[in-house]
Amino acid sequence: MTLQTASTAVTSTYDNWIADDYYRHYYRENICRDERITLKCLVDYLGAMPRRFERALDYGCGPTLHNAIAVAPYVEALDMADWSRENLRSVRAWSHAEPGAHDWTLFTRYVLGAEGRKAVQAADVLKREQRARWVIGKLFGTDARHRYPLGRGYAEHYDLLVTGYCLDCISGSRVVWRQCMQNVLSTLAPGGMLFLNALWRCSAYKVESRWFPCSNVDVDDVYACLLDHGFERRTLDIQAFAYPDQEAHGYPGILVALGRKKLRARRRAMWRAPSLARYAEFAAVA
Repeated sequence: MTLQTASTAVTSTYDNWIADDYYRHYYRENICRDERITLKCLVDYLGAMPRRFERALDYGCGPTLHNAIAVAPYVEALDMADWSRENLRSVRAWSHAEPGAHDWTLFTRYVLGAEGRKAVQAADVLKREQRARWVIGKLFGTDARHRYPLGRGYAEHYDLLVTGYCLDCISGSRVVWRQCMQNVLSTLAPGGMLFLNALWRCSAYKVESRWFPCSNVDVDDVYACLLDHGFERRTLDIQAFAYPDQEAHGYPGILVALGRKKLRARRRAMWRAPSLARYAEFAAVA
């Protein structure tokens, strides 16, 4: 029997997507190394901000809540968007504390520790998850291939956009990826902040027995795309973190990108996001 790899796999369409499979495969039992580094980057990024965000969006949230839990103290309202109704049902079940909803306490504990808590108590976990449920607002069904993925009324609407392992995983085509990036980035207001994750040099990734497409992007692709779509060069920080042990799942590493969309006015704040370079050693051992 020939072992399937990302280069030989026949990819499934997202009509075959099962939210529970994705949760079991990547989230139920442990926090994989790529999620540890991205969550640490995210909480440090937000913690260094000289501002809080009135309107935030988690685009391509999947059935996951870890980003919502991480951003909860820093936002007044967090909308969440995904193509899959099944994913959104999973998010709604957790946000309404329904019986049988997926358990995210492992991630909540990790986020609190990443923020500097020395001893995380059950009460701390409960308080953070209550805050996350409080800030979660609208749940959007969406398609990033549409010019206005959330509708025209949400163009330049958000001051924080978080998107992870979504826009690069819609298709195997970089042309489609660039168009989806343009469409989704249009929801971010001038001066708004971006935190983006993508699979690095990945043409397909595995969930249980199925493979799904990926657009095989690299650092230069993301950098050029963000410059083309209105981001300030001096605020961009894009790093690749190699994880050879994840190649069995189809990806040899991940990308993390930070940046700020240009303001229309000439006068701009001189704040600069913390560099991702210091996470390289952390990523090697996390």
